[in-house]
Amino acid sequence: RRIGDVENMHYIVISPFDMFPLHPVYSMGEHYVMPCRPFVFAGDFNVMENSVYSVDGYGKIKGSDLTEENNGGEATLYSCSKLPGRLIKIFNRMPNHIMVQKLEFLSNCSNMFKNCVLPEGLVYRNGECVGYIMKKVTGETMLQFKNRGPNENERLDMIRNLFVLLTEMRIRSFLVTDLSNGNVFVENGRPVLIDCDSMQCCHYPGGGVAFPFGHPGVTP
Repeated sequence: RRIGDVENMHYIVISPFDMFPLHPVYSMGEHYVMPCRPFVFAGDFNVMENSVYSVDGYGKIKGSDLTEENNGGEATLYSCSKLPGRLIKIFNRMPNHIMVQKLEFLSNCSNMFKNCVLPEGLVYRNGECVGYIMKKVTGETMLQFKNRGPNENERLDMIRNLFVLLTEMRIRSFLVTDLSNGNVFVENGRPVLIDCDSMQCCHYPGGGVAFPFGHPGVTP
């Protein structure tokens, strides 16, 4: 639970017995707390037509190649005319060095889970990381799946497949921290997790980094 701002950073109270994978952790009276703001507030990244971006594994693209797909509080998603089947996520504010290191780590794991959309590579502008590239998922969101009225067998199959996926990830020390109806897609009848840059992994240097994203009630 949030306990307010301390030195312009949000903190979350956790149990000393619930350390996985939330580090670094600091003592604050009888509680333990962890800083969880992943961004340095260093100005907005406005995509300009003449901007040049370097994309790991794909080379250079221009701002004029990008078309906005979705704009959220954390970042903006773009499709790219030169990269069909991919989306580029540009953060609205500059990620700090810890976030960049984590994105690099997750991009090295991008092929580990078939139905989990992880960063495939980082996106740079003027030498600074401003986002990442990922697979574009087709299909419907879990909310759309629910609203169209699937039968009982379809619902049970979806729940079972999602449970198997989350269990497999947990066994490999990955923890999904931003689980919501909008972040689970249904593609070819199977669940696919998207927006996974806030996912935690205990094998990440430092024991994992926690971020304050998630849907109340379904996020650890």
